[in-house]
Amino acid sequence: MAFWAVANTVWVLPIPGLNLGSLVGHLLYGVVLGVVFAAVRR
Repeated sequence: MAFWAVANTVWVLPIPGLNLGSLVGHLLYGVVLGVVFAAVRR
């Protein structure tokens, strides 16, 4: 879960201001990372 948090932080850093589009993109990216990370742990 630490990897997921770090990846989300790195993803957010380059974004100067969160608008609706980037927020949705960030959420989708987080969901994909969560699924991939869960699959890797198995």
